[in-house]
Amino acid sequence: MLVLEQLHATVDDFVAYINHLTPDQLALDGWGPREILIHLVFWHENFAETLIALSEGKKRDLPQGDFKDLNTEAVMLNHLVPVDVLLGRLLEAQRTIELLSRRENVLNDKVPLRYRSKEWLFAASVKRLEKHIFGHLRRLRQCVPECDCAD
Repeated sequence: MLVLEQLHATVDDFVAYINHLTPDQLALDGWGPREILIHLVFWHENFAETLIALSEGKKRDLPQGDFKDLNTEAVMLNHLVPVDVLLGRLLEAQRTIELLSRRENVLNDKVPLRYRSKEWLFAASVKRLEKHIFGHLRRLRQCVPECDCAD
């Protein structure tokens, strides 16, 4: 499935980018690389948990609230979590998504992101997830260039 391969590549690129940032670059004030990492971990884990519930034929309690509040809460709850742990969680969620993408009839699954949000078919959901991560990565690269670790 091409969209899943693209998501995998984008997640790998994002992880490599974060791994090449210095502690000072990760700790920029405001909505910087660390906060974006936390935000992406939250939504990637949410997507994976929804797929788990769908694979088990269950409904799950979806996050409630607007995106700004949910993202702020995710950052507040995870601001002390080490970056390597956050990256591990992102990669684990990615592995779960890839594993569950092999299920029969997965393409027919409609995947909601949050309470009362639009449900998208699986492939469209994966494509939106990939574009979301790619967009953050593109903006981060413009604002916070990677350090030259060869020095």
